[in-house]
Amino acid sequence: MVHEDSPFPPRWVEDEVHAEWKAHIAPDVATTTVAAAARTAADAARRLDEAAVAARLAGASWDAIGRAAGIARQSAHERWAAAAATAERIGPDPVPALAQAWAAVDPFQRYVDDAPDGPTPLDELVTDYLRDHDPYPEGTPVWAERLTWEWESATVVERIGDDEWTVEFDDHGTAWRGHVELRPRTKETQR
Repeated sequence: MVHEDSPFPPRWVEDEVHAEWKAHIAPDVATTTVAAAARTAADAARRLDEAAVAARLAGASWDAIGRAAGIARQSAHERWAAAAATAERIGPDPVPALAQAWAAVDPFQRYVDDAPDGPTPLDELVTDYLRDHDPYPEGTPVWAERLTWEWESATVVERIGDDEWTVEFDDHGTAWRGHVELRPRTKETQR
């Protein structure tokens, strides 16, 4: 019971307002779930694309890749042949190898890797490496992934985070890219 001189509304008013608010935000809550599921599906599709290309570069046949993905050999070839050819031309991401080479000579990292729980997992090692090293300084010519497995010539404009660079494509469009979306552009990869 609310007294007449109380600054608060009666409980039934609060309940009505709360119910109205829940009805108002219900579509947003539901679409948030859809957005999360879409991100999960996109991440899974990207991992599948990367795994299929990696398998092809490792020598797997289109038949084996198709069977593993649950599709026909021809479908696998149509979906990933261009990406595999591009990946073969531009090469693998050099940052994990750079991080491993750094860890082999950095005294503190060697101490950490000799700990009883074993060496640092590669993704953590890459993160540690990128904190203090810049494999793509300003002005570096790179191949940058514009869309999934569509690589275009670009130049690094600036580093904006430990694992993020602004690149400018040859058509003057710009984008932010992490190390997995960049490859050095060398004379060998120009073809």
